[in-house]
Amino acid sequence: MRHSKMLAAVTIAATAALLTACQPTATTPDKSSSSSPSPSPSTSDSQPAYTFPAPPADAVLTLTGMATADNGAVLALSVTVHSSWTFDSTEAAAANQAISAWCQGEVDSSMLADFKASFTTVDYSAVQVGTAAWPSDLPIALTPFGQPLYVAATGDVAQLEILSQNASPGDYIPHCLQQPFLQGVGSGSTYVAISGDSVGTGNTPPLQGWAGLNYGFNTVIPAGTLKGQPFAGVPAGRATLTECKATITSLGSSSGAPSANWKENFQAGGCSVGGS
Repeated sequence: MRHSKMLAAVTIAATAALLTACQPTATTPDKSSSSSPSPSPSTSDSQPAYTFPAPPADAVLTLTGMATADNGAVLALSVTVHSSWTFDSTEAAAANQAISAWCQGEVDSSMLADFKASFTTVDYSAVQVGTAAWPSDLPIALTPFGQPLYVAATGDVAQLEILSQNASPGDYIPHCLQQPFLQGVGSGSTYVAISGDSVGTGNTPPLQGWAGLNYGFNTVIPAGTLKGQPFAGVPAGRATLTECKATITSLGSSSGAPSANWKENFQAGGCSVGGS
């Protein structure tokens, strides 16, 4: 049945996420406005310097790092998480529309209203530093994505349906659950809908669900199939991440961060921060 095929593909995607996403290790976060980053691999003395711009006023979290490819090309990577809005707010209109369009046949604005979802915008940027061009076959995988979220990408961020090499005919990943990527230099955003967050869920107050998600970028991606064609993936060592740093803003500190399960994981293959 097609429904079971979808669930199989979602399971495949979740497995891939566990392989590619940086899985945090236990740390004790600093509850000040700036979290204390775990040691990140040191950068080469020859790596060009880059100054990241100041975050916007509505930012709750930033994550930055430098990626160096095996050809010497360097990208300055950043993730900026904005404060959340309720499903019925004027500020959430663009996110609601984008998710309803991208996830057509999966979820729409009326369902998001029924779910009492919140909307959070996450910005991603990859800026070339130096003269060497980033290899075209080295995509950067981004988080968050996957159940129970609904995600739609904009700008240079693209969501790709990368299935396992062992995927069966008919397997697929719904648009809303597909992982976002940057293909190299560029910038864009994802709109993230979190079910129940407009009214709060469990012990989490309204509009603080964002702090339970994991944000980051990864340069190790398993092989699979993309649009029916073999996808080579990206093996460990082709790109190295350094200088990873996460900062909770004062607004983020008053909006639920760090959450009880807040962790950081900064390694050569990926950097991530947030709830696990």
